[in-house]
Amino acid sequence: MPVDTHQCSDIDTRLSSGDPQVRRLAMTELDDALDIRHLKLLCDALSDADVAVRRLALKYLEELGDPAAIPFIVRCLADDVEDVRAAAKSALREFRDQSAGPPLMAAAQDSDSRIRSGAIFGLRELRVTEAIPMLSRLAHDPDVEVRREAVLALGFMQDSACLSALEAALRDADAYVRRLAIGALAMVDAELIAQVIVEMLNDIDWQVRQEAAIALNKFPTECVAKGIIRALSDPAWQVAKEAAAVAGRKKIPAARQIELLLAHPQPDVRRAAIVALGELKSSAGAIRKMLDDPDGDIRKAAQHALEQMEYQF
Repeated sequence: MPVDTHQCSDIDTRLSSGDPQVRRLAMTELDDALDIRHLKLLCDALSDADVAVRRLALKYLEELGDPAAIPFIVRCLADDVEDVRAAAKSALREFRDQSAGPPLMAAAQDSDSRIRSGAIFGLRELRVTEAIPMLSRLAHDPDVEVRREAVLALGFMQDSACLSALEAALRDADAYVRRLAIGALAMVDAELIAQVIVEMLNDIDWQVRQEAAIALNKFPTECVAKGIIRALSDPAWQVAKEAAAVAGRKKIPAARQIELLLAHPQPDVRRAAIVALGELKSSAGAIRKMLDDPDGDIRKAAQHALEQMEYQF
C-alpha cells in the first residue's frame, strides 16, 4: 500500500499550530488513516501542551502497539494530568510482545517513582524472567507504590526464582504489600509455602490475616488445618468468616469451633458457619435452631444445609 506522505506532512504542519483546536482536529483525522508512518508524529505529540492531544496520541500509540514508542509513553506516567497518566498505563498494558521487555525494564529503573511503578505494571503481563532480579530489588523500593507493583509482578511470573523476594515482602511495613505477597505465594503449590502463609494468620492487620485464610484454601488440608481452626476464633469477623468457609470446603473436623460462630452478631459469619457445617454433614440440631434466625438469608442457608444433610443420610 503506497504511503500518503502528503497527508502525514499536512497533519504534522497543523500539529505545529499555535491553536490547540487545530492540533486536536489534526489528531482526530488520524482515526481512519492510522498506520506506522505516524509513529514519530505521535511520539512528538506526547509533549504537546494540550491534554486532549496527548491523550489522543496515547490512544493511537496503543493501537499501533510498536515497542519503539515505549520510552516516550513511559514519560507520560509522570504527567501532571491524571487522565494522561491513566491513558499511558492503558497503552502499556497492550504491549505483549517480548521486544517490549528491554525498554520497560529500563524505564523501571527511572529516578521518578511514577515511571518505575508504571513500567513494572507494563512488565506484569510479559512475564520476562530476565526481569525477576530487577523486580526483586524493586520489591524493596522506598516508594510503596513501586513495591506493590513489583510484588504483584513477581506473583504473575509464577517462577520459583521469585520466592525469596515474595517471602521477604511478607515482612513489609505496608499491609497491602503483605497481602499481595500472600496472594502471589499462594500460586506456588508447596507445603513449605503453606506454613509460611499459616504464620501470616498472626499478622497485626486483619486484612492480611483474611488474605492468608483465603489463600490457605489452595493447599492440602493437612498443611492448613491447625491454622484454619485457630483462625475461627479471630477477633476480626472477616477472618473468622473466611476460616469457616475454608474449613467447610476442605472438610476440616472443626464442627465444635464452627458451631460457636452460629451465635456471632455478624450475619455473614453465621451464614458461613451454617454452610460449613452443612458441608461437614454435622450439627443438624444446631442448624435447625438457625431456622428461627431473624435474617432471611440465614434461614435459607439453614434450610439448604439441612436438605443436603437429609439427602446424604
